[in-house]
Amino acid sequence: MPARVRVITGLIGSVLMLLSSIPHTVLGWPAQRQVLLQSHVSADTILGLSVGWYFGGMAIAVFGLIAVVSFVQVMRGHAPHMRATTIIGFAYTGFGLWAWLVTRDGFALVFIVPGLLVLTGSTAAQR
Repeated sequence: MPARVRVITGLIGSVLMLLSSIPHTVLGWPAQRQVLLQSHVSADTILGLSVGWYFGGMAIAVFGLIAVVSFVQVMRGHAPHMRATTIIGFAYTGFGLWAWLVTRDGFALVFIVPGLLVLTGSTAAQR
């Protein structure tokens, strides 16, 4: 696969990552909160979990944004260090694989696919 195609592949993964932060935060937490309320979880516990959930949404957005900016710089002919995107790609893919091993739920692909796309782009940009 040509380097430019791999960089575009990484950019697509980055955009998917960035955009996935929106449903994670806007749709995911209200659904989780409802399940917790139905299970009679204490208000303090729900509050604590919400803070972590929203932090996760912000982290997803930041990871995606860092990767998008890095790949756009590569496409413009600049040579940024791609270590951050490589780490993000490995972390996302690793988390997705772990989630799949624990749950056997296809939802883990939401992490595995963008992670692999970002890793693909990162390796092309480093050459």
